[in-house]
Amino acid sequence: MVPVTHEHFVAPLSHEVDELTLRPWRPGDGAVLAEVANASFAHLAPWMAWADGEDDPAAAEVRVREFAGTYLARDEFLLSIWQDDQLVGGTGFHPRWGPLAHGIAEVGMWIAASHANQGLGTRVLAALSDWGFSDAWGWHQLLWLCDRENVASARVAEKAGYRLEGEIRGTLGRGSPPVSGGDGGRQSTLVYGRLSTDGAA
Repeated sequence: MVPVTHEHFVAPLSHEVDELTLRPWRPGDGAVLAEVANASFAHLAPWMAWADGEDDPAAAEVRVREFAGTYLARDEFLLSIWQDDQLVGGTGFHPRWGPLAHGIAEVGMWIAASHANQGLGTRVLAALSDWGFSDAWGWHQLLWLCDRENVASARVAEKAGYRLEGEIRGTLGRGSPPVSGGDGGRQSTLVYGRLSTDGAA
């Protein structure tokens, strides 16, 4: 396979681990995305800025088609998570830390409320990371960012073999209003990382 750092890289279209399937969003996924996101609003709202509890299926369909386009264009690699044909969350590789040639991606993830607190996030992150470091992708470094108060997210990173690299102070958390002096509304973001040379979790 051509690695992600190569100009002719083509992103793989699916990955299966046991009963889990990670794949890009496809046209037609909008309705189920809206249903799962709305049902998970209370669980997602503290940490996910996009969660509003009133996702419209038509609007969600537009988004999944945009996700599919950016995936093929190699701008963002957003993936849906399926367990036995049931949508249970979303994840992906975000090349926010430079061009693909740098081989660095930030991993994002959300898990449906119906499947939260069951170890699924750790399983998905471990599988995603192993896949990301394989010849299918060839990432050099993967990063995981989470709010300092999001203890569950930090625990997922640690269990999946990510090391705490540092803390970014004074960041704006989910739903924080614009700051016009002082540190009101400011939070801290923990940065976890894993290198392709670190070995298995």
